[in-house]
Amino acid sequence: MNTACMHQVVFLVLSIQLVARGQELIQANLVWRHGDRSSRHTYPKDPYKDVWKDGSMQLTEQGMSQEYDLGLFLRSKYGHLLSEKYREGEIFIQSTNIDRTIMSAQCVAAGLYAPKNITKWNGIFSPWRPFPVHSGGGDWLHQLYQDPEHGCPEYEKLMRKIRVSSAWYTETDTKYAEFFKNMTKFTGSQNVYTIDTIGGLYDNLFCLKSNGFKLPDWVDGVTMDTLIHLEGVKMGLSFTDYEMKYAKTLSKMRAGIVLSHMIDNMDKRIRGDTKYFLVGYSGHDVSVGPLLTSMGAYNWINPPYASCAMIDLYREKDGSYFVKFWYRNDSNSDPLPLNFYECGHTCSYETFKSVAAGVVTDGDTPSLCGLNKDNKSCSDIAVPVGILVTILGLCIGVSLCFCVARKRKSVNSDDVQYSPLPMHMSGGNNQL
Repeated sequence: MNTACMHQVVFLVLSIQLVARGQELIQANLVWRHGDRSSRHTYPKDPYKDVWKDGSMQLTEQGMSQEYDLGLFLRSKYGHLLSEKYREGEIFIQSTNIDRTIMSAQCVAAGLYAPKNITKWNGIFSPWRPFPVHSGGGDWLHQLYQDPEHGCPEYEKLMRKIRVSSAWYTETDTKYAEFFKNMTKFTGSQNVYTIDTIGGLYDNLFCLKSNGFKLPDWVDGVTMDTLIHLEGVKMGLSFTDYEMKYAKTLSKMRAGIVLSHMIDNMDKRIRGDTKYFLVGYSGHDVSVGPLLTSMGAYNWINPPYASCAMIDLYREKDGSYFVKFWYRNDSNSDPLPLNFYECGHTCSYETFKSVAAGVVTDGDTPSLCGLNKDNKSCSDIAVPVGILVTILGLCIGVSLCFCVARKRKSVNSDDVQYSPLPMHMSGGNNQL
């Protein structure tokens, strides 16, 4: 029996057990990472500068297969919710406006609706058919990918503050100084690598390795393990901070948007305002990672290609609702049931929403990011009537944005549980 059939049998049995207990799965909200891609970084001594025939950061054939397999898995898990053939109103998929995520979404859909027989459309016999994937430069999911680094001034400001004040960065720069120096020498880079820039080198080597290329002789097992370690931790520290002083705010800026939309989808399903059984978001590691972090489930390992976080909404026979959280980070294994917040693997919907309120944006991302409704920063809102009036306008604008952000509904930081720090960050002995 192949893997897809095994998954289907397992989830069919689970579905029967739930129905027997009067529990019904009524909606699934998913966010997945694109598949394997070409690298985004090169360096002066890179022997593979021109190896990517389709260009940089493009989905590879391996990546297409990974996403197709994800679609097959989703069919095995959620097939009882969906028609065998695509029907408008049952499923909605949105992608960032990036080539590799749009293509990944199409591949997921191809696996999710893989025809059992050869179908015909446009006069062509094919085992595939077109599928609607929503994307666009102005949509929120694309903005989440572009922001906060390029469009959320408050995030940039906060990250700079953390970078300067956090002892972890200083200690890491010192601890890995020799490693960074060696990587700079081997690559021929003009600027010495740091914790902030080493991710580019990791990306280059990882992409080459995953596509079967022989790495340079100076890349041994220890080197790759160190790069993987640094990338995973640095990834996590773009969603939260070592000292956990700004964890809730950072979660709002990074994961709160996705989580807000997922909760809105579930609210609509409960009210009967939507018939969508499955809502999927095709994104990046910076789409999956923040969601895991905000729910206290990030394992400090960069979300792999085609990884998928799933929040399932169930209805009890008494009319109440609960959610379950899953994470699929290995195509060869069943998804992991993740413990989140104080709930464990299963959480009543009311408790879930109550705790999540501390990290969702409530649709007020512009204020949170220090932007006005026209997406201009508060520092740009000044009436050009003399220098004094301009300065006063600037001060008032900044103050108003700060006040709005401060008045937003929130809970104490202690009320939201975040992922525990990995051993290497909390004083353990497994340091590289």
